[in-house]
Amino acid sequence: MANHEHLEKLRAGVKEWNVWRPSNLTSRPDLSRMNFRAAVLSGVNMSGAILNNSDLSNALLDGADLRGANLSDSNLSSAILTKATMAGVVFTNAVLIDANLQNANVRVADFRNAKLMGADLRNSDLSRANLKGADLSRANLSYANLNDTNLSGAILTDANLTGATLYGSNLSSATLNNTILNNREGSAPANFGETNLKGIVNSPFGNPQEDKYGYFLDLSTTLGLATARFSDGFLANYISEAFAYAHNPNLLAAKESLDFLHNAIQKMNFIQQLYGPKDIPSELVGVVNMIYMESSKFVKSQPGIMDNLQSRPLEKLITEILASHGWETSLSLNTKNNGCDIFAVNRVSENVNQPWIVECKLNSDHKKVDVDVVHAMFKIEDDFKLDGMLLATTSCFESGANAAKTSNYDLHPKDHESILKWIEAFH
Repeated sequence: MANHEHLEKLRAGVKEWNVWRPSNLTSRPDLSRMNFRAAVLSGVNMSGAILNNSDLSNALLDGADLRGANLSDSNLSSAILTKATMAGVVFTNAVLIDANLQNANVRVADFRNAKLMGADLRNSDLSRANLKGADLSRANLSYANLNDTNLSGAILTDANLTGATLYGSNLSSATLNNTILNNREGSAPANFGETNLKGIVNSPFGNPQEDKYGYFLDLSTTLGLATARFSDGFLANYISEAFAYAHNPNLLAAKESLDFLHNAIQKMNFIQQLYGPKDIPSELVGVVNMIYMESSKFVKSQPGIMDNLQSRPLEKLITEILASHGWETSLSLNTKNNGCDIFAVNRVSENVNQPWIVECKLNSDHKKVDVDVVHAMFKIEDDFKLDGMLLATTSCFESGANAAKTSNYDLHPKDHESILKWIEAFH
C-alpha cells in the first residue's frame, strides 16, 4: 500500500515534491495502487518510486525522472511521457496503450508482456530494453534505438520501424505481420545488423485492397541483413511468398507507382547481399529472372516513366543491365562527378579485363546531351587510360555531340529509344 506521508508530499505539488525528494533519497517513495488518472506530474522526480498497480492513464509525465521506478501492472494508457527519463524502469505487464513516449530514454527498461499497442515511441532510446512478449501492434518505433534489445516473442503487427536501428537485437519468434520497415518517402530504412530473426512470423496484409504499397514484410528495404540470422529455409520461403504477394491482382494499382522500378531493383540488391554469386539457390533463380522481367515490362509499357525516374534509380538500372551481361559494376559515390556515375569492368577473357566508365544523363525530352558532356568523357578516358565509355541518356544527343561520338569508337551512346530496347532484351 502507498505511504501516506509520501502521498501527502505529492499532493502538495510537483514543485514542493521535487524540493523534498533530493534530501530523502534513502527513502524509496511508495505510491503503489493509487489513482493518478489524468494527474499533472510534468517534470516530477519519481526516481526509484514504487508505483506498481497504479492508474496513471492520461497522466502528464512529460520530462519526468522515473529512473529505476517500479510501474509493473500499472495503467499508463494515453499517458504523456515525452522526453521522460525512464532508464531501468520496470514496466512488466503494464498497459501503455496509445501512450506517448517520444524522445524518451527507456534504456534497460523491463517491458516484458507489456501492452504498448498504438504507443508513440518515435526517436526513443530503448537500447538493451527487455520487450519479450510485449504487444507493440500499431506502435510507432520510427527512428528508435533498439540496439541489443530483446524483442523475442513480441508482437509488431502493423508497427512502424522506419529508420529504427536494431543492431544485435533479438527478434526470435516475433510477429512482424505487415510491419513497416520503410515508409517509401525517402526515410531511412530499418537496420537489422547482427539481429536474431529466427522463427519470426510474417504474413500478407489482411486485406490487400487496403494495402496501397504492398506492405508485406519487405526486407529488401532494410540494412544489415548480411549479418542477420534467419531460421533454416526462411529466406527461400520468404522470397517465394513475397513474390506471390507482389503479384496479387488486388495490388496491381501499386505498380502504377513511380517507385515500382526502383523497388524491383532494390530486391535484386537484397538478394545479392544474402548470397554470393555461387551460392544463390537454384529455386530462386526463376524468381530473380521474373522480377527482372516485371521491371522490364513496366518500363516497356510506360516509356514515360524514364522521364520521371530520379537519377540514382536510373544509374542502378543501368548497373543491373550491365551486371546481367557479366560485367562487374560499382556505383560511384552519390556526388556530381562528370562522366563518373558507374565504374565497370568487362571481363573479355580470364586474363583480359577492360575498365569502363558510365555516365547517366537524366534529361527531359527537350533537353539534349550537348558536346561538352562528350568532351568531358574523352578527357576522363585519356586521364585514366580506359578501354571504353558508355553514355546513357533518357533524351537524345545534339548534332555536335553526335559528330563527336562518331569520331571516337571508344564511346558507346545509348539514347532513350536505345535504353528501352536494351531493357527489353536484357532479361
